[in-house]
Amino acid sequence: MVNSEYLLDLARSGSPLSVQRAALEAGLAEQGLSPGAVAAVMSQTLDGFIVLETNVPTGSRIGGGDLVRLPSGVDWPKDGDCPLAFLFEIDLDELVGSAGVVGAPTGGSLLLFHDEDPGIEDSWLASTRVLFRSADDPGVETTEGRSYDWQPIGRRYLQGFASPIIGQGPELDDARQQVGATWEETSSAIDALTAHVMRAHRFLGAPTMRQAAFGEEVAIWFSELESDDDRDRFSEAEQRGEGWCLLLQPVDPSDPGPDIDLQWSVAGSRYHVIPEVDLHAGKFDRVITLSQG
Repeated sequence: MVNSEYLLDLARSGSPLSVQRAALEAGLAEQGLSPGAVAAVMSQTLDGFIVLETNVPTGSRIGGGDLVRLPSGVDWPKDGDCPLAFLFEIDLDELVGSAGVVGAPTGGSLLLFHDEDPGIEDSWLASTRVLFRSADDPGVETTEGRSYDWQPIGRRYLQGFASPIIGQGPELDDARQQVGATWEETSSAIDALTAHVMRAHRFLGAPTMRQAAFGEEVAIWFSELESDDDRDRFSEAEQRGEGWCLLLQPVDPSDPGPDIDLQWSVAGSRYHVIPEVDLHAGKFDRVITLSQG
């Protein structure tokens, strides 16, 4: 019987994504989904990484912004005069099964900083910054940045494992409606098989738990953007929501589960997204943040 723990064991062991996809597909069928419903769910499944907490010290972490190793020659990110809060560091060399994820950056580390509440005079684009530190860069350790507005985020070590991730949003609703599958039957099957994903941060892969289509949410973000300087950094197609992908989705802190100590002021789910061309080019200076309650 395919179950959530079995799928998690496959990811942790670095099993090929083709093997994991086959196990997920078989598990959906064993949960009673029709072949059409299984196909609908699998059509909304992308390869990415589930990122889980671990008791073993690693190069990846959430919080612990008391000491951050910035890339050499790079200052602590700011939005205007306000230093951004450090949220995540992802050690790309430690991602298990990373060679199997198409487009996944390799080597070095990504550091994500964010300003929870940019002011009217601040730049929405500058409120999220992702820095890349190459593997051969010793970096510079600093404590310059401020702690998080509501409470400091305690350091928690993380491990990332390649895994097929089901995108649970309007696109999945459309796909299952086309084959006559009900929300109840597909959701119960997905929940039974992906408990390990629902309680994990997600790096790349499919965004989940969205209220609007992914591209539509990006287009809404640009429609509310007041800075023409920020808007001019993106093509018209990108402003319409075309050609974007998920970079990082932290677990919803309002959900029961890991004690993450993240306190979003206005949003339950948060998505840090990036143009696909930038991801493939290893550029991370145009990451934006989508939020929803």
